[in-house]
Amino acid sequence: MRRSAFTLVELLVVIAVLAVLAGLLLPVLWRVREGARQTQCTSNLRQIALAFQQYTDDWDDAFPIPNELFLPSDPCAEVYEGHEPFNGGLTYGLQLLPYAKNGQIWACPSDSSDIRVLPDATLEKPWTSYHYRHYFLVGFHYLCPTEPLVVWVRGHVPRGGLFPEPSRIFAFHELSVFHRREIVTTPSGHTEWSPSAGMVFAFLDGHVKTVSVGAILQRAIWWVGQGWDYHWPRNGWVREPIIGQPDL
Repeated sequence: MRRSAFTLVELLVVIAVLAVLAGLLLPVLWRVREGARQTQCTSNLRQIALAFQQYTDDWDDAFPIPNELFLPSDPCAEVYEGHEPFNGGLTYGLQLLPYAKNGQIWACPSDSSDIRVLPDATLEKPWTSYHYRHYFLVGFHYLCPTEPLVVWVRGHVPRGGLFPEPSRIFAFHELSVFHRREIVTTPSGHTEWSPSAGMVFAFLDGHVKTVSVGAILQRAIWWVGQGWDYHWPRNGWVREPIIGQPDL
């Protein structure tokens, strides 16, 4: 007698095989997708770095800096640098946009934040996935109460010539470990980025690459949920707080 259908056992075997194959393929597909997004982020930061270089060419080697008129509403320049949501003031992105000519490059496809890209930034919404180096601007944070060293460098404008090893000092980076997201649990029970977690960095000479956070960022046990600080130079200062030692 000819069989016209699978038995229940055969169907269960097929389903089990398909489930195993899906379990093997899904991580591969996720890595492929994330690899493509990381490539896009690398391209975004390369374009931002190029816009930065064009800006400094036009401004006699001077870096972008905040406008003093906006400092009362952004005393530590965290909005300006991209670390805090847009508040209607000046940002480094608005300064570089005329050179980049594409606001979409300020949004990483792996950033789950509700980014409102330039020039249509929205109040109280993140405006970028990429952070501009905090210590470059320390001379203008004259209202920031947590930075007492600011007083004697007030008004300082950083310039490329101050940094003799530009290929080893990053200027821009992703705000989180969007692609190589490796998380560990500390002895105190908090989660933070693993030292081997990766971020994409753009350096002062314009090159862009992914680096493990443990190889380039300052350890920050006080930063719960992150554990690493990208504001300050990890290796100390050449001239505090204006010129940091190379990061790599």
